[in-house]
Amino acid sequence: MPEWKTYCISRCKPSRIKLRPWKKRYKKEILHDLLIMKQNNINAVRTSHYPNQSYFYELCDELGLYVIDEANLESHADCFLATVGKAPMSETIPGSKAEWRENVLDRANSMYQRDKNHACILLWSCGNESCGGSNLYEMSEFFRKNDSERLVHYEGITFDDTYPDTSDVKSFMYAPVEKLRKYLREGEAVVNERTKPVISCEYMHSHGQFHRWNGRIYPAYRRRTTLSGWIYLGFY
Repeated sequence: MPEWKTYCISRCKPSRIKLRPWKKRYKKEILHDLLIMKQNNINAVRTSHYPNQSYFYELCDELGLYVIDEANLESHADCFLATVGKAPMSETIPGSKAEWRENVLDRANSMYQRDKNHACILLWSCGNESCGGSNLYEMSEFFRKNDSERLVHYEGITFDDTYPDTSDVKSFMYAPVEKLRKYLREGEAVVNERTKPVISCEYMHSHGQFHRWNGRIYPAYRRRTTLSGWIYLGFY
C-alpha cells in the first residue's frame, strides 16, 4: 500500500466534455493533459463522477498515475435536500430502496468488469453525493468480494453513516483546515475510524483558466501521512 501523503487532482476534463469527431486528436488531448499533470507532480486522478473511457486507464497504467475509479452514480439533489433538513434521509435515492438495488449493483459490476485489470486503479468508488443506505453498502461489498486487494471509497456516508463500513477510507469534501486537524487529532472519539486513511476527495473547485490557490491546507497534509487531498479542477 502506498504512503497516503499525496497531492492529487480530480477529473481530466477533455475526455469528458470536448467531444471530437477526430479520434487521433481526441487521444492526443488526453495524453497532453496527463503529461501536464505528471510534470507538475500530480500523482492521482479520481474519475468524478463516472468511469472514464478505456484509453485513459491505459495511459494511467503507462504513466504511473493512481486512479480512484468512480461508479456512475449520483443523486445530488435528493441527498442535498436531506442534508439541509428539507427531506427525510430515508427518501434519498438509491438509499435502502429495494427497487434500486439491482441497478446500483449493475453499475458497480459494469465498471469492475471493464476496468479490473488496470494496474493504475488504487480504489473503487461507489459514486458521488448520494448519501448512504444499504444499496451503497452492498455495492461496496460487491467490490470487496470480487477484489480483496483494493480499497473502497465513498464520501456520501459523511451525511448518513447508517452503514459506516461502506467506505474503507474517511472522506471529506471542502472541509475547513481546522476540521481536518480536529478530526486527525481527536478522531471524533471513534477509535476504529482512526485506522482509516483520510482523504479530502474534493477541497478546491475550479472551472476555467484561473484558480485561487489555497496554501493553508498543504501544511496539514505534510504533517499527516494518513491524509491526502484531491483538487476538483477542469482543464479547458
